[in-house]
Amino acid sequence: MDSTAEDRTDEAYGKVMSAQANFVSVSLDENWAQQRGGKAEILCTVRGILKKIKQTVLVGDRVRVAGIDWEDMRATVDEVLPRATELQDPAVANVDQVLLVFAMERPALDLKGATRFLVSTEAAELPVAVILNKADLVPQQQCDEAVREIEAWGYQTIPVSAASGRGLDQLNAVLKDKVSVVAGPSGVGKSSIINALKLQRAAADGAAARSSALAAAIEADSSSLSGLSNGPKVDPGSADDNANSRSNAEESMLDPLKQWREMQDDAESLGLQRIGPLTNNMRGKHTTRHVSLLEVAGGLLADSPGFNQPSLDRLTPGNLPDCFPEIRNKSEECAFRNCQHLEEPGCAVREGWSRHEWYAELHEEVKAADEVARHRAASKKRREGSVRYKSGAGGQKTREALLDPKSHRRVSRRQVRQGIQDLIQEAEESDQL
Repeated sequence: MDSTAEDRTDEAYGKVMSAQANFVSVSLDENWAQQRGGKAEILCTVRGILKKIKQTVLVGDRVRVAGIDWEDMRATVDEVLPRATELQDPAVANVDQVLLVFAMERPALDLKGATRFLVSTEAAELPVAVILNKADLVPQQQCDEAVREIEAWGYQTIPVSAASGRGLDQLNAVLKDKVSVVAGPSGVGKSSIINALKLQRAAADGAAARSSALAAAIEADSSSLSGLSNGPKVDPGSADDNANSRSNAEESMLDPLKQWREMQDDAESLGLQRIGPLTNNMRGKHTTRHVSLLEVAGGLLADSPGFNQPSLDRLTPGNLPDCFPEIRNKSEECAFRNCQHLEEPGCAVREGWSRHEWYAELHEEVKAADEVARHRAASKKRREGSVRYKSGAGGQKTREALLDPKSHRRVSRRQVRQGIQDLIQEAEESDQL
């Protein structure tokens, strides 16, 4: 028998890289991957007991896999290790930061909608940076004003153009050595940014022969073709050759569908993300269907499906103020404890910041949702009543009181004795005084 086969274990540890339906792809840790001569990804199903105890397996989870078939590279996820962080929208675990991507144009930047995304992400207590894609589609002054506004809220903001390459170097520095997740509305170009970063690395490694033209072409979810001005240079030659080159460039600019098809062919050859075709109004369509971790810019980056209404389930009227940096930075100046910073007289926080109106609207929404949740819980308790039935021998049913554990919990003898000892100790200390 092969000695290497004898040394192989049937279990290992790794990180979930993608999840779809009942299958997850797990990248094994280096010491186990060495058994396969390098990095190894294994396709796994989730053990049934995890489903019964409602233990979800998220992209980014550290897991233990068992029953490994090293020939077919199949296994079963047997255990999910404790998570350092967990994000709800998108569902991903153990990330270091969130990059919220919005478009400056097509679709136009909506600062109120962006606030909703930011508040939802703040509830997960993760660092947030804002990426403004398609910065080449608006005047420079408009882009600068948007950057200043969002930075005034308290967030690092990076204007980016996947077509021209603007801002990619700064984005590379933010991603390096970290596990990040990109999120945001549909059609803002999240996958296009990932492709641009990959192409930049491929061009640096000499792997992309047409990096300049392709970098302009991958922005298929916008009608901007400005990146073509930085396309491949034409070698000096005859006037006819130069004329033909200009003609080809003009034809490409006049046929965005042809440009998009060429981009898709290059995407397949370089392992890039697929992005949707151009619509009639020259806007992109999102095609990302599930979360997956990708190696980008020296770190791991989770691409996620777009969604236009992030969940606010984790928010309450009590923790909503903490999700606004403007409130956090000025909360010590407020003279009231547990102040909601709405209409309280003398509140030092509710004045002087641009998003207070949106904060008040979100507060009303979260408060209404909180009241509905409490009403449903009370209704459920009334429906259940104060009696429960238990089946005894011979199928006979008996009734017993359904007690509230918080108000009817029996105190153990140990707790009683401990309480008496504490009282005696307090009395002895007071006598000594």
